[in-house]
Amino acid sequence: MDKDLIVPLNFGRIDSLLNTDVETFEIGDNKYEFTINTTRKEHYIIREFEDALQMTYDTKNNKISITLLKFVSLSVQLKIISFLKSIFEHGKNYKNPHFVKWSKFINYCYGLLLDVQKIYKELNIPEEIEIEPIDKDKSIYYEFELLRRLYIFDETEGKAFFENEMDIFFNYKVGNRLVLLFYHADDDKKRVINTFAIKINHFKVEDSITGKSYDQSPFIHLSAESLAFGLNIDFQKLMNSFDRFDPFANELVFSQTNSFILNCISAYDESHRMELLDVANYLINKYYKLPTYAPSSRDAAIVKINEMQIKERKEELLDEEKETLLNLKNQFPLNDFIQLHFCVNVLLKSKIEARLIFKKMESQLQEDFMKSPIFHLYNLLEQDTKLI
Repeated sequence: MDKDLIVPLNFGRIDSLLNTDVETFEIGDNKYEFTINTTRKEHYIIREFEDALQMTYDTKNNKISITLLKFVSLSVQLKIISFLKSIFEHGKNYKNPHFVKWSKFINYCYGLLLDVQKIYKELNIPEEIEIEPIDKDKSIYYEFELLRRLYIFDETEGKAFFENEMDIFFNYKVGNRLVLLFYHADDDKKRVINTFAIKINHFKVEDSITGKSYDQSPFIHLSAESLAFGLNIDFQKLMNSFDRFDPFANELVFSQTNSFILNCISAYDESHRMELLDVANYLINKYYKLPTYAPSSRDAAIVKINEMQIKERKEELLDEEKETLLNLKNQFPLNDFIQLHFCVNVLLKSKIEARLIFKKMESQLQEDFMKSPIFHLYNLLEQDTKLI
């Protein structure tokens, strides 16, 4: 059999040709480098610039059309918009209404993105982070415009969210990402600031029963969604915020810190940001160093289970770690510690036992567990899916 098959041209034709190149453009004093996908069709040449800009050349009618595609990242958009700005500034169709309209729009976008760049620098957000739109009715540019008004111009008046005049953490959505901000109710200061710019020296939580106050990190209020998709998370400050006090000092503080650890793990499952597991492990290691650490206590068992479920997300548990988990089952009776037994069986991959124990739980407890990170592992166990 011949290696090559020769087909007469009248049997078929090539519909399009695609190639990818890195090209450099010089416009005036500016130089731009892009990765460009070029598709050649019968009467068209379509060029896509880094998935953000499309230029289509109609070879039959000698016309070029420009289309802004998806918002990729601040760094890519700044380059694209600056490139288009240079093209319009050096163009010759100044009196064409369509040309004038596009030119004004590009100049607006350029000014907006420069302000967003300032916000990124203040919040320590890498410009290369990609952002995807999730609302078809709102462009990323529109969402950035509102962020500019809120953060740079401090426009909070007339917005119902801020009418209570209370200090509050809040998330500002940009596409599939979040900017974590803090509303400062003091009239004498800038009202909207970076969440991680707040002073954390005097943050306390109050026991509603005893009325006593205890030190705690203000960041325990960050949700799993904030931790997973926050653009401006300062992980080092997050960890350091627990350094000035005992984050496991009593039942109230322990419960809040443990909930935060679980939020970090859940956020990792959503985003796979390894720093979140580092934060959780940082707190767990603090617990083991406490002079009050009691290895046989219920609290120690909870911390150990969290430590093991973090490790399960990184690598397989060792035999001695599995033995430690088995000892927990022997130490704590099933009827009194049904939640603990469920967690241990999930970590030991005892699918049938975990399933039976889950069915024994009251419906409210089942609902609570279904929101927890251990249930993510349980689902994978039921699906026979490997995590790593």
